[in-house]
Amino acid sequence: MKTTRYLDICTVDGKVLFSFCLTEREEKEQTTLPDAKEAVPQDAKQRTNGDTGEKMTSPQKRKLFRLLAVKGVTGEDAGAELKKRFQVTDLDNVSKAEASQMIDKMLKEEKGEN
Repeated sequence: MKTTRYLDICTVDGKVLFSFCLTEREEKEQTTLPDAKEAVPQDAKQRTNGDTGEKMTSPQKRKLFRLLAVKGVTGEDAGAELKKRFQVTDLDNVSKAEASQMIDKMLKEEKGEN
């Protein structure tokens, strides 16, 4: 079971300075090796777009949450919005390349350049 909490550090006037995503999860001890087919998450199976497989970095994830915070979308709503934009069930399945593209897209949206 996974529990995710979001923590926003704000100025006294309410401007978000930092957003943190904290995930608590139970790790099950695995006694046998999984089948290769089962080891690949469903989202990864759907993603065969030629990326290098490197996952989104923590700074990229923070930037994405900050960009949404500027629009007033914070906490669980921000996580849900990013999952919807990336079309994944878990943000851990987003590649560095996809995150970079989304950051660029969101920066353009922020500037009003669609």
